[in-house]
Amino acid sequence: MSEEEEWVSTRWEKRSDLDTHTLGGVTIERHSSPFYEGERFSVRLDGSRRVLNIRGEWEFEPIPSNRDDEFYERCRFLSCEDAKNTLRKSERGESEKQ
Repeated sequence: MSEEEEWVSTRWEKRSDLDTHTLGGVTIERHSSPFYEGERFSVRLDGSRRVLNIRGEWEFEPIPSNRDDEFYERCRFLSCEDAKNTLRKSERGESEKQ
């Protein structure tokens, strides 16, 4: 490995899940894809194939070949901060109903 290689964080876990060794905790992951520009972020329930959408609701995450543009718009956040804010609202029961 080259000393000049750059390392980038791609996954974050909640401190409370780490401290209590919670299995199936919530993670935020950074993504890049040929289906959209730049980086996006997802909120996942580990091990469940469920992701949080922008309305603060959990939904099934299909395999990549079955994801469409609407899925990426609903379930990929433009920033890590947006992902965290939506998760906080969801945990407080403040999901947006549309």
